[in-house]
Amino acid sequence: MSRTINVDDRFFAWLQENGTALVDTPNSVLRRIAGLDRSPSDHRDLLRRVDELALPVRCANCLMKENIVYVRDLVQKTEGQLLRINKFGQRSLNVAKEVLAQMGLHFGMEITNWPPDNIEILAEQLGDQKPTS
Repeated sequence: MSRTINVDDRFFAWLQENGTALVDTPNSVLRRIAGLDRSPSDHRDLLRRVDELALPVRCANCLMKENIVYVRDLVQKTEGQLLRINKFGQRSLNVAKEVLAQMGLHFGMEITNWPPDNIEILAEQLGDQKPTS
């Protein structure tokens, strides 16, 4: 027996904006069990610039125009917020989601104390080191 849930447009928009994953994916469960998930505040990749990621040029340009400069800025956005960016569509969202997943990150993360006062210095210090993944 199949059940259908009808959701009105206003609630659907709210859910896209504020909703988080309600079900763990097999990959996220395995990462958590293996201890591969890192604390967001200690994650070095958060200081990487968006234009350094393996994103299509158009995708990176859209993010930079919206003042999403660092990965940490990006992960704090929800999928709904990103889809409202001009010329940033579902394909760009999927690519960005995959790039973040490879770093063990996802959209909608809550990061405190951001941006730090010395962000340029921190990013420069990490610039010559290979990011961990």
